[in-house]
Amino acid sequence: MLENKLPTGDLQKSRRSDGRHTSKKEKKEVPDFSDPTALVTFLVGADSTKFMIHKEVVCLHSDVLGTAFNSEFTEGQTQTYRLEDTSESAFRLFMQWLYCQRLPIIQVLSHLDPEILSQEWTLDKTLIDLWVLADKFLIPRLQNLVIETMQRKVESSHLVPAYTFKYLYENTAEHSLLRRYIIGLCVVSAYPSVYAEHMNIFPHDMLVDIAVKLASREQGFVWPELVVEDFHANTDIG
Repeated sequence: MLENKLPTGDLQKSRRSDGRHTSKKEKKEVPDFSDPTALVTFLVGADSTKFMIHKEVVCLHSDVLGTAFNSEFTEGQTQTYRLEDTSESAFRLFMQWLYCQRLPIIQVLSHLDPEILSQEWTLDKTLIDLWVLADKFLIPRLQNLVIETMQRKVESSHLVPAYTFKYLYENTAEHSLLRRYIIGLCVVSAYPSVYAEHMNIFPHDMLVDIAVKLASREQGFVWPELVVEDFHANTDIG
């Protein structure tokens, strides 16, 4: 099952960067639940699974959702938002983050048992869905937490989530921060043999992005350690 996860090379730990992608002033507001009975409904996935969340919590963390639920459009009139293009598992993590601003502790299992690798791939896919959801609703703090969580998984397991490459490229925009993070991870961490032995897992566009990244090196250039904060969204807007 090595094709599911690619071993990394000399993986470097992330370090705090100069902070150019992080906000100098994080939001510190907390909901006061002045109207604890005011709830909004999300219908998630193809089966329209119902999730109900306090409206104040939703509007506090996402201006996009706040605008939708306070508008004259369908969402405002019905207090219901349909999300057909995400997974229930991702929305559960999203809901947990809305209430506590953290993700549950994720246990990383590094051995290569096929069943466990399948579980790990499912979790990696869920994290991608969660990042896309946070991008959709303009919640940069959640986007950044997802990338940090992905990096911690990589550092603990020494495995690059290669099985998710095609899914990631199918569900993210060109030049997105998540794509840039994965490209940086591959360039810095993956063994050279990976590209020859596992060509089938790389989308064409991803190989082009990797080639562009590699071609940007100057002669004799040595890649610095991967700094996760370089792929953070700007929290000043969220």
